Amino acid sequence: MLCLMFCSYAVPPAQAEEFPTRPLRLIVPYTAGGALDNIARIFAEALGKNLGQSVVVENRPGGNNLIATRALQSSSPDGYTLMLTTNGTMSIAPVLYANTPYDPLKDFSHVGLVSSYPYVLVSKAGAFPDFATVLQRAAAKPESVSMAYTGHVKSLSVDWLSVLTQSKILKVPYKGDNDVISDLAGGRVDIAMIGPSVAMPLVTEKKLDALAVTSKARLPALPDVPAVNESVAGFQVDVWTGLVSHQKAPEASLEVLRSALTKTLQDPAFQERLSQTGDTVLMGNGPAFQQRIADDLALWGKVMKDGGIQPITQ
Repeated sequence: MLCLMFCSYAVPPAQAEEFPTRPLRLIVPYTAGGALDNIARIFAEALGKNLGQSVVVENRPGGNNLIATRALQSSSPDGYTLMLTTNGTMSIAPVLYANTPYDPLKDFSHVGLVSSYPYVLVSKAGAFPDFATVLQRAAAKPESVSMAYTGHVKSLSVDWLSVLTQSKILKVPYKGDNDVISDLAGGRVDIAMIGPSVAMPLVTEKKLDALAVTSKARLPALPDVPAVNESVAGFQVDVWTGLVSHQKAPEASLEVLRSALTKTLQDPAFQERLSQTGDTVLMGNGPAFQQRIADDLALWGKVMKDGGIQPITQ
């Protein structure tokens, strides 16, 4: 009897459920086939290998990225639903819209930064001899140059470019890069900002002309294409991506995710695949990720103030 009593206390407590034991979802706030989607699929495959489970990409575009963020926030807080987010969602939407229904610093679990890439300014092949001609036309006659854009980063970037060049570029919103490319080729819009992974093949095939890049310096993959800030001092726009989960995801699951993320980002094979898209790996844990968001909120808030841009009510 005594043996039974004391032996029962020797039994270890139930072990916490291992994580992950089934596939994970990776929500992407943009359409399939675009620059972020390309990155997401490369990332999901690599992250899945380090987690020992598949990571399934789920495109949830629309609603100024609110459809994707709401899908994450309404998911089970178990760590199995993730979102590959960008500065568009985390740092621009909260200042661009007066009633953004989430706090980018408080309403998510910040796993870590993932990558960064600039935009390539493109036009229909032969439409413009160079980027200087675009600027000259835009300055000479307001809204004589139309620029297609998708998402918050591009939207506010066009405004910023207009402010710095003292011009008025006509903004034309699109849902995805595929529609942008179609209308560029058809001459229905003059120029656009698109990611390198989408732009470079089309430039190589001479379907589009690369006029400039938005990075601080020229891209190694496009050495003959000038950076915008070579002619417009101070203009630099990079898109960064980061991995977030539900605000109430278990800390144990988040630690597993952070460990797998670090292994993924340090993998030379992943770095090489990412570089082929014009992307660069960003290393930054949860606190560094949150600081990046805070810094960018200040930056884009200043851009709006300097440009006299009023927050939009959705």
